[in-house]
Amino acid sequence: MWHLWTKNEGSKILMKDYQKVIVNRLIDSDYFLTTGEMYELVKDELGEKAISRTSVILFMNDLHEWGYAQMEKGTGKGGVHSKYNITLTKEQLIVMISTKIHISLIEAFEDIFPEQELSFLSFSVQLNS
Repeated sequence: MWHLWTKNEGSKILMKDYQKVIVNRLIDSDYFLTTGEMYELVKDELGEKAISRTSVILFMNDLHEWGYAQMEKGTGKGGVHSKYNITLTKEQLIVMISTKIHISLIEAFEDIFPEQELSFLSFSVQLNS
């Protein structure tokens, strides 16, 4: 599931800086990047010590597992490499993350307050068309 870092403010509640760089590069695009290429993008934008390559790999594996990203396997120098692309539009990604967060919150509150009726937490998303 999607993580919330509630001690942070603004966009950092949903994504760390390196994750924003990756999502903004891959969303609405038709090309695939390796985790090494993504790592280089993050280093170029945020600096040499911004994040480890392992963090990029784990983030992309999570996005793929959660259905946000498509993965292709290819071979090359050094063996098998995974390439990723986010297969959603910005609007679709926003709706999916918002929905997953809302469902997770309802499930958490149901666990905390099993007798409480939670229908007042109904959720609808409207996007300008």
